[in-house]
Amino acid sequence: MTLLEYREEIDKIDAEIVKLLEARFTIVEAIAKIKEAEGLPIENQEREAVVLDRIEELSGPHLAEHNRTIFSQIIKSSKEHQGRFLHSKY
Repeated sequence: MTLLEYREEIDKIDAEIVKLLEARFTIVEAIAKIKEAEGLPIENQEREAVVLDRIEELSGPHLAEHNRTIFSQIIKSSKEHQGRFLHSKY
């Protein structure tokens, strides 16, 4: 493959990642509603640890640390989104 072809493949993958993140954040909003109704806090460190450990298990050994870092940021953004979503009262 050429550099251009690889970049085109990356662009396709990036588009899929964006779609998946949008789907994830739609679910994050639904979870925020449930947490609010049940009086639960946005942050759940135990759940976050489980998610991050699972990500490491799903990753190959050479990417586990990188994927954990990426998903840590996704979780951070998800919590921030939940907070903004709840404050906007949907």
